[in-house]
Formats: sequence, structure tokens, C-alpha cells
Amino acid sequence: MWLDDGVIDHGRWLLLASAGMSYTGEGDILPSQQKHWIPLGAVTLGYHLMDRFTLQGQVYAHGAPYRGSVMSPLVHTGVPVTVSAHYRLSAKHVLSFGFQEKLNYGASPDFGIFIGLDLASAPSADRIDGS
Repeated sequence: MWLDDGVIDHGRWLLLASAGMSYTGEGDILPSQQKHWIPLGAVTLGYHLMDRFTLQGQVYAHGAPYRGSVMSPLVHTGVPVTVSAHYRLSAKHVLSFGFQEKLNYGASPDFGIFIGLDLASAPSADRIDGS
């Protein structure tokens, strides 16, 4: 279950807030410590630097998936921060690249670099082109 709300795309600024819950059924791994409902949410701030180029920052958070474990990553919340750039190649194609780092190292210190190609949509293309 996930809710995206509060989308503000005004001028060159973009603001998006999301919240949700994740449900996991009975598992075979640490079933007595497993949490079934895990809250999650995100806030994204973007800036349309040029007509086709947008910079974004996102803070995402999710609850701990387990309780009472001695394994730190299982019992801590995760708070990754993503910084990304998006280049609109056409009205329906967006090239994205960026990196992600978790703020709280108790939840496994991850660092990731990504590149992606969205072949379906470019939400800000209509606003920028005025079409």
C-alpha cells in the first residue's frame, strides 16, 4: 500500500511526498522476530535546471523488518538519501543517473550508483513544453 500525495510542480520546483505500509506474510527466517507491517515514506525535492534537465534529492525511510535480533541491519530503520539527475531525451524517454547512500549505518552501510532509462513517461514534459 503506497500513497503519493502533495505533488507540487510549480515553476522550476518539484515537491513530492509519499507514505505507505509494506506487509510481509509468515516467513521461514526468524519468524518469531519478523514484523509483518513496516511503515515507509519519502520526500523528494527537485529543480528543473533547464528545460530538459532536472536535479532531485530524496530522503526515504522505512521501518525495521525484524525485532529483537542481534543483527543490527535487521532491527534498525533504513534512511537512504538519493541525489539524481534526469535528462529528458523526448516526451516519453528520460535518462536518469545518480547515487544513493544510507544515513544511518546501523541499517547496513550501502552506497549505490545507478543509471536508468524510463521508456514510458516524462511527467514534466507537458509542463515544460506547454503542450
